[in-house]
Amino acid sequence: MNIGIISDIHIDKNQAYPITELLAQKSWEHELQCLLIAGDISNRDTTTLDFLDRFCEISGIRVYFVPGNHDLWDLSGGCKDTWETYRRYAEHPSCLIDRCVPLNDQWVVTGQTGWYDYTFGNKKFSPEEFERCNMYGRTWQDSVHVRWNMPDPQVHQEMMRRLEKQLVESSGKKRIVLTHMVGIKEFLVPESREMWDYFNAFIGSPEYGALFQKYKVEYSVMGHVHFRTRHTHDKTQYLCSCLNYYTEWQSDNAEQEIDEALTVLTL
Repeated sequence: MNIGIISDIHIDKNQAYPITELLAQKSWEHELQCLLIAGDISNRDTTTLDFLDRFCEISGIRVYFVPGNHDLWDLSGGCKDTWETYRRYAEHPSCLIDRCVPLNDQWVVTGQTGWYDYTFGNKKFSPEEFERCNMYGRTWQDSVHVRWNMPDPQVHQEMMRRLEKQLVESSGKKRIVLTHMVGIKEFLVPESREMWDYFNAFIGSPEYGALFQKYKVEYSVMGHVHFRTRHTHDKTQYLCSCLNYYTEWQSDNAEQEIDEALTVLTL
């Protein structure tokens, strides 16, 4: 069984390129039975959900996803509670929120968006400085476009609670777990890059990685950091397979960039 993995496809930022059609084409070339997307499909829930329906229609394969922080954004300013958007995603048959989906007799896929608790940020900054989501003249845009109506660390704890429940429910199966947020320090942005000593605070939490170790998860799929890399710790393989913004690509060839970003697992 061939499973495709990708994240951060940002179809609105990359709208000049036929991302949906190219992903379908690559799915056929790799003979995928399923495509997993670890968030950040677009900046708007309607755009993200339309993409999922269209991809399934033209590719003929299953797709499962967790929403990323961008998928949860409200650019209009009319949303008063992001949990409503989260629940709307959860109702879609392709969404993994609060679900464990069998892939075959041995494997299941499950996931949550995850969130951040600031612990990946440099300790020279105070909790109050992280709460402001502003440093070096830059503002972390989740603070503008996402309204959980609770502190970020509390959102993270709720995501952890939900995810652990899913891991308990899938006990006895081999698992692929999707989170948009990062759970291991190896996937942080190096602090040698300007401003990331502060902005790594909004990348995720090491508690996700610890959870995956506790429950002996086989594959942890992450996104968010716009890296394409992998790391193995004990028996858990951590994968980050981001397509990214076209402005970050090494070429102007979308097909080549998808080829390089897409990870294929054979189960």
